Amino acid sequence: MLKRFEQFSTAVACIQHSILKIERNEMVKAGYKGVFAPCLVAMHHHPEGIDAASLAKLISKDKAAISRILSEMGRLGLITRGLDHPNIYRAKLFLTPKGRQAAEYVCGKAVLAVQVAGQGMPKEEWDAFYARLSRIASNLMKLEKTGLPGGEA
Repeated sequence: MLKRFEQFSTAVACIQHSILKIERNEMVKAGYKGVFAPCLVAMHHHPEGIDAASLAKLISKDKAAISRILSEMGRLGLITRGLDHPNIYRAKLFLTPKGRQAAEYVCGKAVLAVQVAGQGMPKEEWDAFYARLSRIASNLMKLEKTGLPGGEA
């Protein structure tokens, strides 16, 4: 079981490292930072707007990190903040036309990355893989909240 944990954690870390590096490399080509990619994709899926707190939770960033990212995205003209809430952190964020263009670029690159990464695997295998990966993620999120069974060390 320990070997399985080592294989899983190493593979997940390798995948995460590769994703971040691909995001960084592709975003640099467009003149942006890699950390903008998940924000752009998430906001692309929320054309009705999304507040910073929800965005942070959606892309697993803390409040300070999301504030820095959004500040820079705003400075570059990728996003605009609505006036629908007095708390700046709860006000809805929207992609500008420039932001929508950047989001389309990122989404296109994401589709291409998934196609290339999945070469040689039939759709049924991918469906089964994602179902199992989602189950593992859900179980780990529960463990985050409850801790491992077995009491104190």
